Amino acid sequence: MNRLFTPVSIGGMTLKNRIVMAPTSMMLPVEEKISFLGRVADGGAALIYIGDMGVEPAFSPGGINLLTEEGLEGCRRVIERLHRGGAKAGAQLYLWDYDLPRLRRMAEAGASREEIRREKNKDPNAYIGSLSEARIEAIIRSFAQAAQTARQVGFDLVQLLGGNLLNSFSSGYINRRTDTFGGSVEKRTALPCAVVRAVRQAVGGDFPVEYKLAVHDDAIPCGQGGPDVGEIGVFVRALEQAGVDAFMVALSNRADINDTVPPRNHPIFREEGCFLYVSDEVKRHTTLPVSCAGKISSPAFAQTLIDTGRLDYIAMSRQLVADPYWVQKVASGREDTIRRCLFCNAGCLKSLLGGQPFHCVLDRQPHETPSSPHR
Repeated sequence: MNRLFTPVSIGGMTLKNRIVMAPTSMMLPVEEKISFLGRVADGGAALIYIGDMGVEPAFSPGGINLLTEEGLEGCRRVIERLHRGGAKAGAQLYLWDYDLPRLRRMAEAGASREEIRREKNKDPNAYIGSLSEARIEAIIRSFAQAAQTARQVGFDLVQLLGGNLLNSFSSGYINRRTDTFGGSVEKRTALPCAVVRAVRQAVGGDFPVEYKLAVHDDAIPCGQGGPDVGEIGVFVRALEQAGVDAFMVALSNRADINDTVPPRNHPIFREEGCFLYVSDEVKRHTTLPVSCAGKISSPAFAQTLIDTGRLDYIAMSRQLVADPYWVQKVASGREDTIRRCLFCNAGCLKSLLGGQPFHCVLDRQPHETPSSPHR
């Protein structure tokens, strides 16, 4: 039996199979985003995350968010579409780790996207160190309120993004605070765990809360965000005690997104399942469900990961962008018709960084679309 298509539980929620679409940033109008994610749902993915859902207002919250009436209506519409396609809907909650008012002023003055991106990454140490404890308490409340809203509007799960602000507070390089929220590795777990506890209280004990643990690797070296691979055990145990139900694992490099989303010619992360060594370390410290993304596209390889217990569910992004019907094709024995991701980053990531409409370079090629009543 192919265990890819067996159920798995995350907290009080059961997924129909072991393939989920990882949170994916995509610059698309609301209608196009709902249409695309609807195809992924029709294609068989068990859970689809809506990424980049800020817990406080940003430049423009867009048409799917938890902060405005328009955004909540966008949430209802995408949730209804995913449910109609047979998928659960997850909300990824995050908060940035930079001086947003300054970036707004830069944008108003005509700064380019690249200039703004460089400013974001320039000096997170100073920003993290400048936050008062009162401001930190307000941030914790913002996460809790957003999670409560996500449940009320119909999401099936919330994922707390251990990137951006939580990532920087977790990092021994970036977090140089000397109070409750910084210093030792145990103190660097304080803010992530406080957010988890507040979210758990807000959504109740039966609602799934997943934590995306983004780490850096001193051995490579690769970035400064998040805990080091050697600190994973401390973070996993603390987060589990705080109340998370599952972990999604990723690598973090705030200085170079190509380490986080590695292209096929990456000097280190060339192979399929390139981040599995990190999720293996997480699995050593928890019995909770664990997922990981990172160049996973082969059905046989994905099945092996589940059969051997290396992962409990598998997160895909670029492969499901290339072929939203991957799951359906594998389940029906039509693996030879899968449109395989090239991991070129020439369409999806390049379009995002350049402010262009999100797309895949393979969209130029003929694409078989399985029959679906929801298309």
